[in-house]
Amino acid sequence: MKTTIFKLCVVLLLMVGLMLPVAANQIRQLTWPDLVPKVQAVEDPFKAMPQDQLKALGNIIWVRDRRVKKDKPLDDAMVEKAQALTQQLTEAGLDVDRLIAEYDELRRLNRRRIQPVAALDGQRIRMPGYALPLEFEDTKVIEFLLVPYVGACIHVPPPPENQVVHVLADKSFKVEGMYTAVWVTGEMSVGKITRNLYFADGSADVDAGYSLAASSVELYK
Repeated sequence: MKTTIFKLCVVLLLMVGLMLPVAANQIRQLTWPDLVPKVQAVEDPFKAMPQDQLKALGNIIWVRDRRVKKDKPLDDAMVEKAQALTQQLTEAGLDVDRLIAEYDELRRLNRRRIQPVAALDGQRIRMPGYALPLEFEDTKVIEFLLVPYVGACIHVPPPPENQVVHVLADKSFKVEGMYTAVWVTGEMSVGKITRNLYFADGSADVDAGYSLAASSVELYK
């Protein structure tokens, strides 16, 4: 009986050992929303605030931020204006300290929304997107930015860094214009990388929150 149980345990261990490499090599198919952290939605506490009060609060926060960062000098007039606006809002029945705390929390959540998802680091993934070439070799590219829509990074503010993937392909491939729809497969790395993108009338630095060592680049079908 003991021998039978021992043999059964050995068989089970062998089966688990054979299954592990398969699981490790599984490719996860992603969509662009998968690259955005899941952040709990909160109601905007400033949505119903009158414009003059919003402007006053913004001025107060601006002065506070300058004082904390010490990156720009503040003259007495700026400080006095912020103090007067604080008094004005307080007299209108508003808790300025609470509003500033709510603003800080909203800003923190918004910053989280543009950060990459750390759990994707080291995962083998497959995802679609548009290839925006960084370097051409005739009509072929080996390095490009993968972006979610046509027109990204050109003449408009670029997408947040968690919506840009820097791709290095194992082999160069032929593109069909500036935005070629592709599927990419490879290992994802999480971490900010900046690349200079050249176009007809200038250039711009674009931040990517992800990098992909692509073992395969296929035209989107």
